[in-house]
Amino acid sequence: MAKLVITEEMLDAIEAVKGVRDPQYWDPNCKRYMESQENSKKDVKKSEKG
Repeated sequence: MAKLVITEEMLDAIEAVKGVRDPQYWDPNCKRYMESQENSKKDVKKSEKG
């Protein structure tokens, strides 16, 4: 199994969900949070154009 590389965006998600900027705390909850943040940014960009 390949080792997961933690990015700054992932650390931001960990901090938002867990309150700590520690790569050991990465889990599916953090992943969902990061994906929802990316989706909300896309929605804002679409609404600004229209």
